[in-house]
Order: sequence, then C-alpha cells, then structure tokens
Amino acid sequence: MINDTIDPIKYPLCEDIIERINNQFINNGWITLYDETCTYAVLISNDKLEKTKCSDNWGLNMDNSHPTIIEFENTVDGYSQYYEDGIVPIVTYQSEKSTYPKRLRLSDEFVLFYDLREVQNNNYIDYHIVDECGNGECIARITSNQVVAQVKFIKEFIAVKGMPLLIQFETLKDSNKSLKDNGFTTQNYKLYNTDEYIFGYSLIDGDSITTYKSCALIRGKVWIIPDKKNIKRLWNYQDNRKEKFIIGVDENGDHIETTCDEKLLPNLFTRKEEEPYTLSLVFFKKEVLSKYYENPGKYSIHEGYMNAPEWWLRFDNDRTDNYIVAVLVDLGKIPYKEQQHWKHYNIVPPVDASISETTQKRWFEGVPCDTSNAPDHLFKFQLKKTNDLWKSKFGWELFKPLAEKDQHHLESLHTMLERDNDKEFDGLIQSITKIIIDSLNEKEITNTTDSSNNNVISFLKSKDCSAPKDLKGGIAKFEAFLISLGQSNCEIIAQFKDIQELRSTTVAHRKSSNPDKKQQELFARFELDKLSQQDAFNKILLRLIDNMKFLQCIAEKK
Repeated sequence: MINDTIDPIKYPLCEDIIERINNQFINNGWITLYDETCTYAVLISNDKLEKTKCSDNWGLNMDNSHPTIIEFENTVDGYSQYYEDGIVPIVTYQSEKSTYPKRLRLSDEFVLFYDLREVQNNNYIDYHIVDECGNGECIARITSNQVVAQVKFIKEFIAVKGMPLLIQFETLKDSNKSLKDNGFTTQNYKLYNTDEYIFGYSLIDGDSITTYKSCALIRGKVWIIPDKKNIKRLWNYQDNRKEKFIIGVDENGDHIETTCDEKLLPNLFTRKEEEPYTLSLVFFKKEVLSKYYENPGKYSIHEGYMNAPEWWLRFDNDRTDNYIVAVLVDLGKIPYKEQQHWKHYNIVPPVDASISETTQKRWFEGVPCDTSNAPDHLFKFQLKKTNDLWKSKFGWELFKPLAEKDQHHLESLHTMLERDNDKEFDGLIQSITKIIIDSLNEKEITNTTDSSNNNVISFLKSKDCSAPKDLKGGIAKFEAFLISLGQSNCEIIAQFKDIQELRSTTVAHRKSSNPDKKQQELFARFELDKLSQQDAFNKILLRLIDNMKFLQCIAEKK
C-alpha cells in the first residue's frame, strides 16, 4: 500500500481505481499486470523512472511490447529487443489477426527465472511453480482480459533485476446522470503526484454527441521500487527442514525421537552404543501408503520402494503384518511435506520389531532376492512368471496386458491397508477381476482348445454349445481349454467363478443388509463371515498364487 493514501471520495466515478492505486493494484496477495480495461505493467530502469515521474503519459503501450526493427530506405539500420531501451514488458501482447485471436503471454524471462510450467485450461492459462514433491502451485494466471501474479514473486523478480515495476492505468468512467444530478461539480484535468504515483483526473458533463451524461477520465502510473528484503529465494522453491521420527522408547516409556538429517546423524561405524544412527529403523502404520495407492497416475509403489515425480523412497513392505519400515537416512532424503505425512503414521517399534528376510538380504547382506512374504507382491511376481511360461509353451500370454487406462488396477493392487473398509475391499475385488478374469485371452484359448477331445465334446454338450467359441464367458472357455489338456474339475475354475460372483455381489450391485442364502454361501466360501476383509483378501491372493503355480506346472509339462 502506498504511504500517501488517496481519499477516493475526492475523485467521483473513479473511486474503484483510486482504491487500486492505494493498494498498488494488489488484491489478496495478487497483483494485476494487465487488464484490458485500464492497466498495463512494465519494468523500467531507474533513470527512465525519474523522467516518467513528471508525466502521466504511459512509458510503453501494450501494442509495442515486441521487438522493433529500425529501417531507412529499405535498409535495416538497427534492431531493439524492446520498443524502447530501459523499458521491459513483463506481459507481451499480440493483437487479433485474421482468424487468430489476440494472445497474452508472460515474459519468457520471468517464466524461465522461476522455471514455471504452463497449464492450459478452457478459459485461462495458469503458470505453476513446482516444489520438491512434484506439486505445482499457481503463481500467475492469464485470462482473455487479465494477467495477474502472486505479488511476492513479482517483488522478488524486480528486486533481483534491480528494476522498478511501473503500473500504468487509464480509463474513462461514465454515468447516465449529469454532474448536477450526481451532486458533482466540474473538475478540469489536473495532475496529482507524489514519490509513489502520478495521475491526471478530470470530471465533466457529456454533450450532444456523447451517449453519457457525465464522465471522469483518469490516467497515470504507480511504481513499486525494488527492495532487497523481498528476495526470499523463491526460485529455489523447496523446504529444507527435517522432521523427527520415533525410533523407540526410553526406560520410562517415553518416545525417543531423532532427526532424519544425515548431517546430524552418526553412521554405523561412528555411533556410540544405542545411539540413533543413519540406519536406525523407523516403523509406520501400513496406512501411510493410502494416499499413494489412491493416486497411481502420480505415484507407483513396488516391492521394496516407491517412486514419485521428484523423489523416491526405499522401504520394507515385503511383510505380512501391518507395518512399513524405513531407515532414518532415507526418510531425510524425501521432501519435508512428505516427511510430515510419514510422521503422522510413525509408531513405536513393536516388541518383536524386525525387518523382513528379503530386506535383510538386500540392505545389509547385499544379496539379490525375489519377494517372499507379501501376498500382493507374490501375486504380481507369479502372474508375470505364469504369462512368461505360458507364452514360451503356447506362443501367447494367458492373461492379456491391461489397457493403458486400466493399468492402475495392477500397479496399485495391494493387500488391504485397513482391516475393514468396504470401499477399499470393493476396489481390490474389482481390480483382481480385471487383472485375471476380464483379461483371459479368450481368442487364443478357443483357437487352441482341442474340439475333438471327447471330454471337451461332453462339456460343450452340457453347455448346449457346439464349439468352444460359442461358450459364454472367458471362464467357461478356459475351463474347456483345461479339459482338453486333461485338467478337469480344476480348483482354479472354482476360484475364478467365486471371484466373479463376489465382484457382482459387492461391486456391481447394491449391498443388502439382509443377504440371501446364495450370498451367505458365497461370503462363507471367502470366510467373510469369520475373517476381516483384510484377512479374507489376503487369502484370496494366496489362493491365486497357488493357482498361478498350478498353471506354471501345466506350461512346464513337455
């Protein structure tokens, strides 16, 4: 806000412009750089500013915010990046031409200075600054008739460049009442100026030519002087703080917390006995991964680690309990905002605190090994192995790759994070159905089925079909294929049917508070009448793992 505040009442019809002058065209932390009704801001050199302080004329018109070629008698005599030396546009303007609309742009220098990323929307363009988490924050917006930016970035930018910001404004405000009817008196054009602004103002009645009864004209400039205290290194848009995590309890049962800052931690060889060190284990509730599983387009969780746009973290998740384990030094390498998220799920290590055998071998013994505990990771491993062996045996994959928009079903498949959560359980059953049943390679299955096999013929007759391709559903076609291989009454077919039925009961239809006998029998088969949803889903995965191994045996037979 300017020091010499102006009284808006003294400038009838232009009260809103006066308020904007008082606030240096800043509103709730956003500054207007361009407004088609009256405003255009530029950067100006200090010597140019001193000259422009005595006049309400604009230093640079928006139509001249482009390079200038100086020509004389068809000879190029000179070139200027900007229309006038010492005046630099922060917003450039291209007028409408033919079928091409007008275009507003932020200066490339400002965009590159903060490494901003352009985000196109239907009615506007946002410019995002990206933090260490990969999250974008809008710091500038361009609409069809306005350009605004967060003032702290503009003030830092002009402080670094050492150039004042000159906000130029001009507008005509009219009224359908005469000055007399409004209770105003004529004011001839007069300049008003201080060390922070200059503007001219007049208030007059209309005439027989104009369509208004009275009007006010205001034109001038406000300038914001660079101030080194506004340099906050926003271009380095990250938070370097480090969180503290619980790594144990003392003899009184109080939490032992320590920083995850590697610079402040001893290592394995320099620490004193029982002293926290870089490889101290930190335990978390399994739900810490919820936000990442819910956004598979941004995060990908694997066995042993996870990836985010700007960071990654290794951890021990090859477990059958409800914990995730990381080490202090690794937590110190993820963004502070993410450290705060993990801190929320940080717990005292359980009595039997340990890492999995898989993680022990990888982290501390340097021995490469496959996943061996977590059902979700084992399932993904066995699914890939089955497809690889199947293709080697038959020349085609049993389970077709998911479409791009369905990839998240496999990538985010996990053991349940909470013991009972209908939404999570339904989503996981939906994913399993997509990955397994909906992905059965029906075309190759039917083409490879031996239709002359007597057992297949009997099966087809029981289904009132004359050929495998006429069977309804992938499960029936797969059953005919297995029968042709001499595999009748396979447990895998029964499980596939149960999963499909469970999907129809829990996902595709509304739940009933009073399940019928058929539904009760289905729930009993999955032990949902006895187990938590978490334990029941784990059993589904373990059964599928066994069935994948059964399929691998088929593929390995000579």
